[in-house]
Amino acid sequence: MRRIKIDLYSQNQLIDEIVTNMSGKPLLIHFINTYSVGLMFRNTNYRNALVDSSILLADGWPLILLAKFRQRNKTFEQLRGVNVMRAILANSNFDKGNHYFIGSTEQNLINLQNHVRANYTQANIAGAFSPPFTGGDEWIRQKCGDFKHSNSDFVWISLGTPKQDMLLTQIAKCFPNAKSVLAVGAAFDFLTQSRREANRAIIALKLEWLFRLLQEPRRLWKRYTIFGIYFLFASRFIDFKNH
Repeated sequence: MRRIKIDLYSQNQLIDEIVTNMSGKPLLIHFINTYSVGLMFRNTNYRNALVDSSILLADGWPLILLAKFRQRNKTFEQLRGVNVMRAILANSNFDKGNHYFIGSTEQNLINLQNHVRANYTQANIAGAFSPPFTGGDEWIRQKCGDFKHSNSDFVWISLGTPKQDMLLTQIAKCFPNAKSVLAVGAAFDFLTQSRREANRAIIALKLEWLFRLLQEPRRLWKRYTIFGIYFLFASRFIDFKNH
């Protein structure tokens, strides 16, 4: 099994690296949790898609605990996709703050755009697209021309795990001038409040997983049981890089 490198940033460090990216190509960013690691242990194609990406971030307290134990450092913080999205939207400016949203339903994208316009007035919306829920990735080829001409700086993908991670590199090729392409999971739903988000107290108590499990037990029970066991097996293949 190929080794998995997890990048350890503070949120401020990450945002600074994204916003000041002058490399000429987008940073490809995934937010990784125990389910993601367990899935990498079980699925070679998924593991290769993530290992070959630019930045893998620790979004899950078991990963942070493992990093603190390995690195003997108590200051590492969990990076949640929705919080990074909020921070970058808040730090956008008119000439370098064009955002493109891919994923969710058409109605939820309308709600998301209304939310951004109301709460992040300095952020420009370059476009939004709700891909078909069935079928393959043909829509990427069909929309690629529109994506390239959108002049987007930040591309947000909310297609669910593992789909968003598997397609991120392919989508990024259609945004060659973007600063970053980020797979942010349920962030769209949290921002539009179509899905309840755990409050700060629950997150601080490391109980967000239980909060979400109680909301969607039929969909999530395997993530927190079976894939939790896979995570334990895969943890020996994880390396951490401190920034």
